[in-house]
Amino acid sequence: MAGTLTWRERRRRSRLFRHEEGMAAFLRESFRARMGFEADLASPRRFSERLLWLRRNDLDPLQPVLASYPAQREYLRAKKQERCLARGYAEGATFREILRAPFPDRVLLRPTHLPEGGFLLTKANRRDALRAARQWYAQSAFLEDGAWEYREARPGLFAEEALGEGERVRVLCLGGEPRLVARREDPFRAWDATGQPLFGAGGPFRPDGLERAVLLARALAEEFPFLRVDALLTGGRAVFEGLRFYEEWSSLAQIPASLDEEFGSFLPLRRVGT
Repeated sequence: MAGTLTWRERRRRSRLFRHEEGMAAFLRESFRARMGFEADLASPRRFSERLLWLRRNDLDPLQPVLASYPAQREYLRAKKQERCLARGYAEGATFREILRAPFPDRVLLRPTHLPEGGFLLTKANRRDALRAARQWYAQSAFLEDGAWEYREARPGLFAEEALGEGERVRVLCLGGEPRLVARREDPFRAWDATGQPLFGAGGPFRPDGLERAVLLARALAEEFPFLRVDALLTGGRAVFEGLRFYEEWSSLAQIPASLDEEFGSFLPLRRVGT
């Protein structure tokens, strides 16, 4: 997600996004700036073009519900995937509410209204954690990314079990099927769901827990044309870290053109709520 916007830019986008034409123009321009070409939305063939088409036309009412991290955790329970959840300790609208709850010396503090973000909270760094929380409160995935499902998302915080180090992965599902796996810190390489390389240098990628992450993603993605599932692989587990219904254009720009074309055939188009 992009950095915090200036107040002038927030005001400009707030006005722009009141109208469907303004939101559409913003998404098209963001796509062109990052991808380097104009999207063909009349007959989209590429994966990137079809994903842009979905962002404008797939307004599934379940998406705003799942824009909240606590709601995502409930969704995992409904899908019988609670074994992939870190233990939760507290949820609150303010940092003070979080501190009132009993929790261990180390917990992971997350924003509930953003698609990503985390801070390791300890008794010694509460001032730094408060600073991080204030930065999250100033962010909006709706205004920064044009993600319509976050339009009504209210800022909040969630404290959960801190599981330490591990491999953070993103699993991209197209048509309900996991098709691409990437490391969170390395957008220049990707693998298929079995760990075979798709693009970028390097050999197979099969860290312990990857198969569980793929199974988790498949269970969550069956109702959506596109879904990205983030997970932490640690101790043989795949621990859920969040989901989203779009991918940053900067990440998609790393996909070779031939693969962008091939993946387009895996991504179904549907029009909901328009």
